[in-house]
Amino acid sequence: MPLSSSTLGALRSHVRLDTATGPWLGLQRVELLEAIDRHGSIARAARAVGIAYKAAWESVDDINNMAGQPLVLRSAGGARGGGSLLTEQGRRLVAFYRAFEAEHQRTLEQLRHTMQAHHDCDDVDELRRVLRRLSMQSSARNQFVGTVRAVRSDGIEALVELDLGHGLPMAAVVTADSSRRLGLAPGQEVHALVKSSCVVLADPAHPCLSVCNCYAGRVARVQRGPVRSEVVLQLDGSSLQLAATVSDAGLARLDARPDRPLLACFQADSVMLARMV
Repeated sequence: MPLSSSTLGALRSHVRLDTATGPWLGLQRVELLEAIDRHGSIARAARAVGIAYKAAWESVDDINNMAGQPLVLRSAGGARGGGSLLTEQGRRLVAFYRAFEAEHQRTLEQLRHTMQAHHDCDDVDELRRVLRRLSMQSSARNQFVGTVRAVRSDGIEALVELDLGHGLPMAAVVTADSSRRLGLAPGQEVHALVKSSCVVLADPAHPCLSVCNCYAGRVARVQRGPVRSEVVLQLDGSSLQLAATVSDAGLARLDARPDRPLLACFQADSVMLARMV
């Protein structure tokens, strides 16, 4: 379909900051952060921007984990109902996004004028296909940013040691071919993804788990479902959170409740790695 003057009459777009694993910060999340800053509550902010409470919590988890430092500080319910606030870093990020969005819109206007002056642009369908590939998302619930500390390969598999910051290591096992394809080397920044179904929760007093990745934390919240529930742990000494899905029986056995200390563990081969290229 060739581009016409009517097609280009009003180019509008919103900026979305993406990681290698999918979108990280877009308009809706920025509006959520702004609403948290206004209302001091994730629940009230979710209502203000018209998204579900659970989706708002998950967005805040992703934003904090991928930022490497808390952009939103939260306190539990309790007698005063708890609350949430935007950190100074969070406010700076929102201001940066809004300024970048304004500059992006000015660039689009310049693009519109240029394309109207040249009527040989008929590759819109191909452009759309490329954009869809670039906006691929991940279904993994847990997403982290880490730095490669070491890569040890036996020619078949590679053990990748990561530093997530906050004194937290993570081990991942990938094929040697995947390690070469990603070009993994010490000092590189990578994204680590772990499905919540791969995370096992345990009582710190009775761990009995022989796994590479095991983190101590406290239950931040529990989202109950008809068959399985999601338990989100705030990892000790960091701003990072880790989600696990457990059965109703497991939930009762662990006595999973807010502020309860638990261990979150998963195997190294449950970690998927991605890298910006």
